[in-house]
Amino acid sequence: MDHVRDKPKLLLHPRGAILTVTRRCWKGHYSHVIFDFDGTIFRTTGALQYVYSRLAPKYRLPRIDAETYEALRELPVGQRLSRLRISPVLLPFLVRDARRIYRSLAGAYPPEPGMPEVLEDLARRGVAVAIISSNGTRYIRTSLARYRLTMFDEIICSGIFKKAGAIRAYVKRKKAKPDAVLYVGDEHRDVEASRSAGVGVAAVTWGYDTRKNLEAAAPTFIVETPAELGEILAQTATPSRG
Repeated sequence: MDHVRDKPKLLLHPRGAILTVTRRCWKGHYSHVIFDFDGTIFRTTGALQYVYSRLAPKYRLPRIDAETYEALRELPVGQRLSRLRISPVLLPFLVRDARRIYRSLAGAYPPEPGMPEVLEDLARRGVAVAIISSNGTRYIRTSLARYRLTMFDEIICSGIFKKAGAIRAYVKRKKAKPDAVLYVGDEHRDVEASRSAGVGVAAVTWGYDTRKNLEAAAPTFIVETPAELGEILAQTATPSRG
């Protein structure tokens, strides 16, 4: 199998260390690429702010101004929930109502520019492509249909804190080796879930969490743009056998 040296602008995190690229990535390594939805494929950070503003009065949550929102982006999700006074008891009800509002917004937010091309290239090359998201499948399918993104083999709703289990189940169902699977997400919890499941993870900086927050979780790749993600996948993704 051929190998290539990554370009210096990409960052890798072997064994949790943040390094300018020094290791080699084997071409044809990832046969399955799983994507998060909100903030990764679609530019939906505005939707999150809108949904929160709708639910805050009902659940007596603190108001969020622009400065507070940016501060929250620096925190892992557990600390974020504590800061917003969202208890484990309250969370399921909040998620239920949030999904209801999200369904009304399906298709209202566009894909991140450049992401459709990344996805189309993977599908054209025969790489297995899936979505594992904590959002509802109806909302996801409606948004995908509007923009004619039909390349996904599976769309799975995992729940906020159950993504690692969903990734493990996907790997087992596909009879894939964990190191042949890459998850692409925009949150600290995406990185933690992927590492827990034993798969690679590309953390994208255009979504909900800041680069600093993502780096703290030690992903395999830090990606600044869809074009950079495309470069990584061009070097490391390979057709799936099923």
